[in-house]
Amino acid sequence: MSTTGIATLDHAPQIFAEWLNELCDNLGFPKPRAYMLLHETLHDIRDFLTVDQAADLAAQLPVLVRGVYFEGWNPSKTPVKPCNKSDLIARVSDVSSPGATPRSIRLSPRAPVENMDDLG
Repeated sequence: MSTTGIATLDHAPQIFAEWLNELCDNLGFPKPRAYMLLHETLHDIRDFLTVDQAADLAAQLPVLVRGVYFEGWNPSKTPVKPCNKSDLIARVSDVSSPGATPRSIRLSPRAPVENMDDLG
């Protein structure tokens, strides 16, 4: 792999792989399913937030994770209605591991918020 000489860009694939591997290890998912979970969960969280909140959260994410987060985003359609924590948890639960309950859903220690209660 070639390097750009820009540390943030050169390390971005490794950091993304660490996030993905952590999901695989914690949930026992193959990488394609873990990626789908990461993608859908990031989009559900992003769409729950106001534009300002979504941008603030994005600023705290690693470069490649931020790209997944913003993929396909239409800021004029956020936040989704109704937008309350129980709706967000239900949406995230739909793509999470079997048997996950709202109380068991926690974000990665790598995430800039500790748990769902820290959102909104």
